[in-house]
Amino acid sequence: MKIKDFAKVSDVKADDVFIHDGERGTKTIKASDLPYALFEDLPLMHKNVFRGKNLGTRMTTDQIARVRDGSFKDLWIGDYWASDGMPWRIVDINYWNVHNALTIPHLVIMPDRALYKQTMYDITTTSTNSFWGSNVWNRIGQCGDFASKVFDLSYIRTHVDSYMSSVSGSGAEWEKYYFKSKTVDAAVKFIIPNEVMVYGCRIAVSSPMGSDGLHEVSSRQLQLYRMGYNPGAQDSDFWLRDQTYLTQYALFGDKVTNPGAPLINAPMEYAGEGLQTDQHGVRPVFAVG
Repeated sequence: MKIKDFAKVSDVKADDVFIHDGERGTKTIKASDLPYALFEDLPLMHKNVFRGKNLGTRMTTDQIARVRDGSFKDLWIGDYWASDGMPWRIVDINYWNVHNALTIPHLVIMPDRALYKQTMYDITTTSTNSFWGSNVWNRIGQCGDFASKVFDLSYIRTHVDSYMSSVSGSGAEWEKYYFKSKTVDAAVKFIIPNEVMVYGCRIAVSSPMGSDGLHEVSSRQLQLYRMGYNPGAQDSDFWLRDQTYLTQYALFGDKVTNPGAPLINAPMEYAGEGLQTDQHGVRPVFAVG
């Protein structure tokens, strides 16, 4: 009986099998494994195909070797390592290569939820130093204590990044024009995302933020968010590093407060801004390679 004479189907189930024939003999492969097998030897496809597989509790030396040789074999967008119930997920691949901010092959990792809560500032007056002088930035190094449960700290690489370092304004309270200068720090390991990284555009931040205000190294959406997958939105609001007003910073989460909404403290889904004295989550993003 010829293969073309077999009964035909119009759909494929995960447990269905395909027949593979070649120099290694005749074998079968599950339909659920076929896409990854077809694209395994194409590193660029590893950042364009979502899988979402549990890779274990800790990154292995074999896995980091596959990152460093640029093959990313058996490592795909959405895959994760899980420790103490926290998935540490691959959200992009070679994200910072685009700007030569990190020229070696690397994965971009984010935990699915915030690691801890923190105020941006403890003062109620204007935070003129913006993210640069915030509690979140000054204490960001403690993320390493959490990440070390899953990654050897020598795997976490520094990359060049930029973010707003100062703010000033003039005019009436409702028409202040803010000028922000750009800071580039070549020694960043852990950082929190900006609005572009999670939304793909500006949401709460005003565009006229000064000549350098919108020129950032991290200037495109993380691949996992571009695919529309957000593992943490349901139970974890977290700070973004964009200052949106005198004493407010951008937020991402399930239900966050937007002080600028028509109704004071009106809840918003997935987007908003919070007072710098509020407690919100710190959810870092970092490079492994």
